[in-house]
Amino acid sequence: WADSQISGFSGQISEKTGEISRKTDEIKKKEQDLSSLKAERTQKFGERDPDKEEKRLKDAISHAKELVDTRQKEKNELLNQIRSMENRRSDLERRISETQESLRSDLEEFLAQIRLAGFADEETYKSALMKQEEISALEKHWEDIRTEETRILDRKSSAQGRYDDEIKKDITSRPVHELKVELESFQDERTQLIAEIGKNQEKLDRHEALLIQQGEKIALRDAQLREVDKWRRLYELIGSADGKKFRIFAQGLTFCLLLNHANQHLNRMTDRYILVQDKELPLDMQVIDTWQGSVIRSVKNLSGGEIFMVSLALALGLSQMASQNVRVDSLFLDEGFGTLDDDALETALCTLSGLEQEGKLIGVISHVSALKERIPVRISIEKGASGRSKIILPETG
Repeated sequence: WADSQISGFSGQISEKTGEISRKTDEIKKKEQDLSSLKAERTQKFGERDPDKEEKRLKDAISHAKELVDTRQKEKNELLNQIRSMENRRSDLERRISETQESLRSDLEEFLAQIRLAGFADEETYKSALMKQEEISALEKHWEDIRTEETRILDRKSSAQGRYDDEIKKDITSRPVHELKVELESFQDERTQLIAEIGKNQEKLDRHEALLIQQGEKIALRDAQLREVDKWRRLYELIGSADGKKFRIFAQGLTFCLLLNHANQHLNRMTDRYILVQDKELPLDMQVIDTWQGSVIRSVKNLSGGEIFMVSLALALGLSQMASQNVRVDSLFLDEGFGTLDDDALETALCTLSGLEQEGKLIGVISHVSALKERIPVRISIEKGASGRSKIILPETG
């Protein structure tokens, strides 16, 4: 028994020894782990107090949780605001859609109404509206009618008051027949006032009807005026179909220039006449008579001598215009001098003499003998027998 007991104790001792060895190994391992943790702690925290670091980290975590909660609340508020704004946007989009639909419907209704009224489109309707000054004039006329109606109503009220006052009177010393006469007079006046009111009301009704008719006529007139103005402007731009209007305009410019040149020469002969272009007929001319209050006369009323001076001035002006492109050194005048008196003849010859001094060769064809004394070089034609004439040349020295 003792041996078995000893054997048992030995086994227990061996078991305990193994357990102690294991525990010793575990302790060493724990010590190694502790050293490793200490080294890690030293590496991470250095010489700082772990408890303080733990408290600091717990405080930081708590603060971070509070900050997260705050941010979460702000996030929720922002989400609520976003949802509210989205709802508001949806509501605004719905209202905009409804408004657009309403506007579209109103526009279609407006266009339908103006088409029923006879207008092609909105521009035609706007152009047909009465002008402000016309509306003001009609409003003033309407105000005058209203004023007249008020005046008549006041007169009626005053007459009715007087009539009522007379009815209320119970005692009078006037004879009955006088009162009857006066009553009949008042009744007649009342009847006249009622008739006048009826006439004014009829005038008002006619006036309103005329306003409507006038508005329609004004709209029609404005449309016609716009159409006429379009064709008038087209006519002013291109004129007649055959080009006559433009041709007359261009010729009128040339004719006006000719008159300006002719007036320069005419002024040398007489200060009485000024040639002007006819306003109605651009290719015809008239003369201003400065000795007769600058009255405008027709060239048909001029005497023979006056017509010769005007013709001479026109010929000289035409020669001056032609000389701008082609040199004109000579000018021949056929007859006309016989219609001039002595003063006019002298003036014409002085004008021609001035042109000669400018280097032009002037030839005069005339039967006036007085010209022979003024023309040194002459070619004469003598009538011969058998219907033949003879030319006599000037003698040469």
